Amino acid sequence: MMLLFHATERPTNFKIISGIFAISCILCIFASCASTEVGAGLKPAPTSVPVSLTTSVPIPDALPESPPSPPSLITDENRETLYGIFDDIQNENYQAALVLFDNLDVSDLKKSEIRNLKANVLSILGSQSYKNRKKDKNALKDAVYYYDMALDINPDDTMALQGRGNILRKEKKYEAAFRDLDRAASLEPKDYWIACDKGNVLIDLGRKKEALEVFEQAINLSEDNFVALVFAAGLNEELKHNGRAKELYRAVIDIKPEYYFAYERLGVLYMNDGNWNDAKNAFGLAYSRSPTQSAQLSSAEADYALLAIVNWLKIDTKEKVQPFIDTVMRRIPQNSDNWYLLRTFMLGAGEKEITRMIQKTAEPLEKGRLLFYLGQYYDIQNKPAAANRMYAEMSRSGRPGGIEWQILQNMEKRWKESA
Repeated sequence: MMLLFHATERPTNFKIISGIFAISCILCIFASCASTEVGAGLKPAPTSVPVSLTTSVPIPDALPESPPSPPSLITDENRETLYGIFDDIQNENYQAALVLFDNLDVSDLKKSEIRNLKANVLSILGSQSYKNRKKDKNALKDAVYYYDMALDINPDDTMALQGRGNILRKEKKYEAAFRDLDRAASLEPKDYWIACDKGNVLIDLGRKKEALEVFEQAINLSEDNFVALVFAAGLNEELKHNGRAKELYRAVIDIKPEYYFAYERLGVLYMNDGNWNDAKNAFGLAYSRSPTQSAQLSSAEADYALLAIVNWLKIDTKEKVQPFIDTVMRRIPQNSDNWYLLRTFMLGAGEKEITRMIQKTAEPLEKGRLLFYLGQYYDIQNKPAAANRMYAEMSRSGRPGGIEWQILQNMEKRWKESA
């Protein structure tokens, strides 16, 4: 897939916070049930407990003469234990909260509620372990352990399904990962990050049309939809939906103007359209926005600069392009391949040196790259036959790779006819 993704990783803390919210809701239910008990002798709630957990159900104006007593859903001892669990969760002492579950008398509680509560705590522990995977070599194993236990208790725990699915994906167990993530998505169809994770595993499985549908839908699930936009743009480009791809890359740039890869992809698409002016601008922006590591050009920067120059020379005079070429040449070692390419474009003085480099170069990617830019030079000189020979030879020179090869594929008809 023609996609380079540098976006920030999914915020794991969001799922942990969601889990805590779910737990607090369950505790509110327990507290409400406890407050309806009739009779004296109930222990007061700890003062540290939020008001929402201690508020009694409003008493109606009139009561029946002999009101039936509701069934006791919670004992005094269990109430204290549950508040202890809640306090531990509030203080992020999840292991301590897990231990307290052994002190509960589940016979007095709604079984599904207490089981789901425990599953939530296990899922949070799994998410914490997953978050620490770069620091602890056993973290992923621990995360799977907690996720498995959570899902044994509650097969519909979406945090555990999503977490385990992502670990299975890292282990390249794509079918199993898809089952977990697809299940999570069916349970929470409006969860943006679950949708993105499902889309990624569909890409891994080669099911790109389905992945595109998922990412297109995910775009509308969150205002912070950068990840979905990037993947949807890349998939649309790969599936030759070029109009939609350009629209989405422009949306990516609106959100993150420094994301230079979107400018690169727009440049390729504009070249495919023969829109040299917009291609020039896009590659120029990719060049100016790409991270600079040193005074010398990186390989990516060199390609962006050369492609901006190629497209610029197709619509303007050398004199107007000269200042930009001068700026680029100051960052290129003399007598290097890029230096000779720029001399060729500017002065027509490096063509023989480039031809010799092509003959001597054994590395297929570099040879193909030199053939591409020499072909572009011939195109600028209005020598299509010579240009087509370069493209045809490039196609035979070795394995495809790099941005020049991607552009070549869009010119397939030309170089195949002259091969």
